[in-house]
Amino acid sequence: MYPYGLIGNCETAALVATSGAVDWFCYPRFDSPSIFAAILDRQRGGSFRVSPVNPVPTGEQAYLRDTNILTTTFHRSEGTLVVTDFMPCFTEGERFLSLKRICRGLEARGGPVEVECVLDPAPAYGRARTSFAEREGIVIASGGAQEVILSSTVPLRGMVEEVDGRPRYVFRFTVEPGPQAWVTLGFGERYFALGRKFPSSSDATELAERTRAFWASWLEQCLYQGPFQEAVRRSALVIKLLTYAPTGALCAAPTTSIPEDPGGDRNWDYRYCWLRDASYGIAALFRAGFSQEAVDFINWIRDRAYDHDFAMQILYRVDGDPHLPESFLEHLAGYEGARPVRIGNRASGQRQLDVFGAVIDCMAVYQRKGGFISTKLWHVIERLADGIWELSREPDNGIWEFQGERKHHTHSKLWCWVALDRAITLAKGTGNTSHLETWEQQAAALRAEIETRSWNPKIGAFTQAY
Repeated sequence: MYPYGLIGNCETAALVATSGAVDWFCYPRFDSPSIFAAILDRQRGGSFRVSPVNPVPTGEQAYLRDTNILTTTFHRSEGTLVVTDFMPCFTEGERFLSLKRICRGLEARGGPVEVECVLDPAPAYGRARTSFAEREGIVIASGGAQEVILSSTVPLRGMVEEVDGRPRYVFRFTVEPGPQAWVTLGFGERYFALGRKFPSSSDATELAERTRAFWASWLEQCLYQGPFQEAVRRSALVIKLLTYAPTGALCAAPTTSIPEDPGGDRNWDYRYCWLRDASYGIAALFRAGFSQEAVDFINWIRDRAYDHDFAMQILYRVDGDPHLPESFLEHLAGYEGARPVRIGNRASGQRQLDVFGAVIDCMAVYQRKGGFISTKLWHVIERLADGIWELSREPDNGIWEFQGERKHHTHSKLWCWVALDRAITLAKGTGNTSHLETWEQQAAALRAEIETRSWNPKIGAFTQAY
């Protein structure tokens, strides 16, 4: 994988290369069409680079402590340039706010540094033609239904040039030692119609401080003390960044079509919420001391169950939409030539029986740590657990999402047992014991089946399937 830093605002995310280029960004959500997708096609994907002038150097990346604010530092003979990247998000009272912007601060140290800014958007996964217009000191790039608005605390005195048949906006300026200069991208906010102004240097600095304070304050909830503490805290920040704030759904990854193997064709779109993976991530946050994310996610799971009469899919869009039709973007070259490039995910129609165990296990962690199991939530747990035995009689595609013949996978059967075991624990903990005896009998039978049918005495191991 290319070296990238991740920034985001709990609604969408961007990947920033050590060259200073934003090579991946979707708007307005994690699973929306991309505006920058150079990670999937250097020529047609689009990017937004801010760096010292040619030759484009490689910078050193780090995060401001306890935040998702990224710095990329370029060391030059004439001076050092530090680029600070973030997407504004913060709270006002009890209300969470995220602004539709990518803010890029530029600070010169030790001497002036000449900087080049190249805005090369490729809206709609590179399928829309981009046009540029200048207006009142800003640059507007439009393509399809997406619009990008470039503003700067430095006067925009650039030009549109054609490269490989595509227009891009390029401007150069010198950053002097002293206060940061700022370059900001706004997305689809119709600033003029709403009478909004673009941020001045002081505005951008204030947004940076409010965003820093938000991440640092959120991380103060972390209770983990032990080995690899900094890695645990950084992991928590990433999980929070990928949690879609309007619903509480956890996005599996901000990208699509990064191959499992170099040059391979197992290139899937992971910009959605897998109930299994999200349950693991949210349970980890809850164990570390972050409670609100668990409440939001479990409520989202509850609503998905009621919306679909308890016939739940293994994954959904982050807004809860169950429709994820898969298609190929044939015009994109793919990550290092790995094709196809996919959007959507047909695995949404697969049977993966382990999912229900992960979901009920997450709810058991929630209850054990003091979370409240409402009557409506208990009804979801009860309905899911009641269906586990019949589901466990069926073969499935497994956690590996095999596309061919379904099999009786040991991993899936084990997690069906986990679903029953955790439902038993929850029943005892909440006093809802009317189904307890049935679940205990089914759990015992399922365990016996796994221990006899999945175990291979010749090799002394459990097999993948039976």
